Amino acid sequence: MGVYDMTKFESRGCSFIVAIAMLVFLLPISIVNAQTQTLTDAILKTSNATSMESNGKLSLTFKAEGLSNQDQQDFEMVSDILNNLQMNFNSKVSGNSDGTISRQYVKMSANVAGSPYSGEVWSDINLAGKTPIVKEIVKSPQLFEMLSPEYKNKYMLLDLAQIEKMPEMQGQLGSMDFGKMMSENKELQGMVINLIEKYSSQLGSNYDFISHDGNVYNVKISDAQFKDIIRNVVNLTAKNKEIQNIINDLIVSQMKNSGASTQEINTTSSDMNQMFTTLESAGFLEQFNETMDKLKDVAILGEQGIDITYTIDKNGYVIKTKGIIDVVIDIAKLNKAFGEDVMSASGDIPTGIYTVGIGFEVNNSNINGNVNIDLPKLTSANSFTISELLNELQGDPQGETTIITRTITGGQLPKTSTHLYDVLLIGAVLTLIGVVSLKRRKHYE
Repeated sequence: MGVYDMTKFESRGCSFIVAIAMLVFLLPISIVNAQTQTLTDAILKTSNATSMESNGKLSLTFKAEGLSNQDQQDFEMVSDILNNLQMNFNSKVSGNSDGTISRQYVKMSANVAGSPYSGEVWSDINLAGKTPIVKEIVKSPQLFEMLSPEYKNKYMLLDLAQIEKMPEMQGQLGSMDFGKMMSENKELQGMVINLIEKYSSQLGSNYDFISHDGNVYNVKISDAQFKDIIRNVVNLTAKNKEIQNIINDLIVSQMKNSGASTQEINTTSSDMNQMFTTLESAGFLEQFNETMDKLKDVAILGEQGIDITYTIDKNGYVIKTKGIIDVVIDIAKLNKAFGEDVMSASGDIPTGIYTVGIGFEVNNSNINGNVNIDLPKLTSANSFTISELLNELQGDPQGETTIITRTITGGQLPKTSTHLYDVLLIGAVLTLIGVVSLKRRKHYE
């Protein structure tokens, strides 16, 4: 099989993945909004709470069968880390109603490949003025010890005021007006709600995913329903100019909020228009719908599908969310559905069935109550900065490190009823530190 054939297969696969990604972001509230306003209102109301305490857990299973010997070896390297991954967290958040000031705390513990890891993150954020105050304090004894034994019981400080002075960051934050971003971000939130309403008005009436018993609501989506929604989301987007314009405006507004240049914004807008032109073409939709027809008997979701339960309290807040997502990837069937005989590096047609199970539970309490979050008192003896860490690693000839820079993406803090941003934040920080540590350790082995 030639490079062109592989590219064509990957292109179709990417189109399919993009459709799923669109669905993941838009489905929950879009479908819920169309079928029961009570649950929609509760989700949105909880996301706008100014303070809250939460605890939760996440579990992951990752299995495979029918793999070639080489694929099995590659899979085992990954599955040793991901299969039976378990994570627990406790978090607190307290801020103002504008979403510009927030103090947060997350404590997380995880079991990775049989090894325990733990970490804590404190954040103190104030975006009310042009000069933002953004500080993160991280503590993770096991991971920090991998960096250097002297860091084991210390705190790591990430201070925006210091980070922007680093050579890699100079010029990226200085011209950003966070006050202006606040007003623009409110428009951005309005666009998101508008987009959700557009999709829900077109999609929701065709489905019946939600059942409830008193204050407990269950959203359950089967494999067949999931694929039907994917088809409808893509076709609706292709045929609805208003939705296309909202998506384009949403992306452009987000880029403005992130400090993108005029050239970058214009280029992205042009690319978006080209993408929608392709999406609108009869040839693309015909090919896409043919692919979805072929996927009719190819399971994407397992027997449990997507199953999420929400519990609402008497004040209209979501106090418990529990769910499972059951994913199946049958390589041979997908290969056949896409109409390509894709060869692996060994020259064989890939085979095997991968199954991924994601389970999660989040409990919220003390909503809009008095939540106290005390930041650790840092000294030069009990802490180090991210710049000090990177300078040390760069100075170590065996500690080759790639620095990834990011800019602030808005004048308001992201709101979520499950504090998923908190968990992702500490997860990302610990993962980054773990990767750096692993690279250093491999150099010594």
